[in-house]
Amino acid sequence: MNKILSIVFILLTWHSFGQIIEAETDPCLVNLDKAEVAYEGGNVEIISSLVRDCLDNNGLKKENRTKAYKLLIDSYIFQGFKDSANSYMVKFLKFNPEYEISEQTDRREFIDLHESYRNYPIFAFGIKGGIGLSQLTVFNEYGVHNTEDQSLSTSYKVKPGFSAELFGAYHPHRDGEIFLDLGYSGYKFEETSTLFEYADGTPPDGGTPRSEYNYTESVNSLNLSLGYKFMIRKSVKAKVVPYIGVGIRGGFLFSSNLDISRSIVDGSQFTDKGAIVNAAHLRNRWNSWATAMIGLKIKIPKGNILMEFGYDYNLYSISNPDERFNLSNERTNELLFRYNYVTNDFGLNNFYLKIGYNFNFYIPKKKKQFREKKSNADKDSKVEGNRKIKDEK
Repeated sequence: MNKILSIVFILLTWHSFGQIIEAETDPCLVNLDKAEVAYEGGNVEIISSLVRDCLDNNGLKKENRTKAYKLLIDSYIFQGFKDSANSYMVKFLKFNPEYEISEQTDRREFIDLHESYRNYPIFAFGIKGGIGLSQLTVFNEYGVHNTEDQSLSTSYKVKPGFSAELFGAYHPHRDGEIFLDLGYSGYKFEETSTLFEYADGTPPDGGTPRSEYNYTESVNSLNLSLGYKFMIRKSVKAKVVPYIGVGIRGGFLFSSNLDISRSIVDGSQFTDKGAIVNAAHLRNRWNSWATAMIGLKIKIPKGNILMEFGYDYNLYSISNPDERFNLSNERTNELLFRYNYVTNDFGLNNFYLKIGYNFNFYIPKKKKQFREKKSNADKDSKVEGNRKIKDEK
């Protein structure tokens, strides 16, 4: 036990000794210490020569690099070198775009210069995924049975689906976001339809003797979404930001499969079930939805965690009417004559819940009001210079 404690002590001592040696021998750290002493003593003129080379050559780690940038920018502000202060503020914001101002430790002039630049991400890229539930809206009902007979029934059940998306976003202003999503989705729903009723028989469920079909359809599509989100912020520093959004979604349906069976429910329990039928020909390959969502962005270093709840409304039926009774197609024949199935006209709406992550990209730029202020000042300076030249002549 004593040997183990001795080894641990030696390792800790060696690590601390190494840090001390580094601080004493690293010229950038030595110069940074000299720059801090110079700044506290009011000797700001020498700070640039002490730290600028190390900053330009990435010779410092993040904490010390941040300290060096602040010292250099403060020294330029103090000396009235506005262009140099702005130049290094841009470099500082590229290096540490999420730096949080401190009223206690940062000078007022540094804070004012920092806040004259936009401090929100311009671009974001990320991934999200989640679960969903389909909702069917039947526009027109078709079948081999009497579709107007009120005693016959059709019922639908939704089953959990899923989606996964890659997305990009552009922020035209602090609280707005234009998004573009590329994703994959898979949804399932179930239909049970009573086709005919019989006079004789005793079904095990105690209902009316009948013929019916039941199927579960799996629909998979690739989707492209374009829309706009609005952030509801209480302050720039808010860590949790709710948002609302709207958009349009287009989808390419590349597969639709029917797991279908037909049954006679009269006590004999006859059931005809074959292989899963590819029904993609009965669906429109291209479909569109209007989409709306609410969500939360939770700030983390360099990005956000997203939680989003939304609803997609199918703008028109996904069924292809040209293939409904196309008897030259073997799959249509099988569905019609073996299972007595005819597709309805229906829309496929979707509820979804997603979580995700996005990485933020910042592009430092002067805010518009400060750019205009500088432009006006430059114009005034030029006019004053021309006036002095005329007076001298």
